[in-house]
Amino acid sequence: MINRILFNRTSHIHLMVRVKSEEELVEFLKREKNLQGFENLGGLVSQRLSNLFNAYTKAFNKMYNRKGSLFIPNFNRKLIDSDEYFVRLIAYIHNNPIHHGFTSHPNQWPFSSWHAYVLNKLTRIKKEEALLWFGDVENFKTIHREINVEKCIQLFES
Repeated sequence: MINRILFNRTSHIHLMVRVKSEEELVEFLKREKNLQGFENLGGLVSQRLSNLFNAYTKAFNKMYNRKGSLFIPNFNRKLIDSDEYFVRLIAYIHNNPIHHGFTSHPNQWPFSSWHAYVLNKLTRIKKEEALLWFGDVENFKTIHREINVEKCIQLFES
């Protein structure tokens, strides 16, 4: 099933990553003694994400005996600068499999953080922090149901 999804459809991934404050990153780099080669912290974050995707691609290619790129080459990042943008982005990410015709409801997509928010499962996702923005789980579900996905596509894919 994974092969069919990744290779017969547009292959892309959406991640929302909270980057620590500049002070926290500088302290981390001092502990790691790894300040060389980065004129700015944005370069550090991009490099770490690049390393993550490269390692994943190598492991996936080895597992499925294939070669080459796994993801669309363009890497985009966008600053979340408002509460509304944050809420819409989470709902957009969880509704993306519906938009692309993989499922008809976020519950049906097994590769999503949706389940971490609506089920009482142990996870490394800081779901309590994110749910504060929605109020509670019921409001989280309501916003996901009522979000205008087409409007979000214009906002996030342009």
